[in-house]
Amino acid sequence: MNKLGLKLILFLLVLLVSIICVVQSKTLAHDHEKPNLNDWYLSLKVPSDGLALLKGSSCCNEQDCKQRVFTPIAPGIFSVIDENTGNTVIFTEQMRITDQTVIEQNPYFQLTTCIYNGKPVCYVFGKTGG
Repeated sequence: MNKLGLKLILFLLVLLVSIICVVQSKTLAHDHEKPNLNDWYLSLKVPSDGLALLKGSSCCNEQDCKQRVFTPIAPGIFSVIDENTGNTVIFTEQMRITDQTVIEQNPYFQLTTCIYNGKPVCYVFGKTGG
């Protein structure tokens, strides 16, 4: 095979890998079955300083925010299991999103939590409060 043929094959391989990456990145929605909710997830912002991310930045990287079963510990404190590590993650009141627009547009009835690198970032209650 000559150099031109090898370059063409390499180019096509790189193109194919690039296309696959783009398609997969579009499907890495928070709720894989409802990619139309991406805008709502992206509206979730870190509510206060001192958390894993800076206040006002996005809580969500398209994979870390989801509905999780929670266990109440004390008023304003609860835990969830991080399905990536199996560790218990503790959320406190300072991580609660209180933005009324986010709350009103919440499409879920259950609690949505965001975990970044194994650390709690933010949460928003569902339509029923939990």
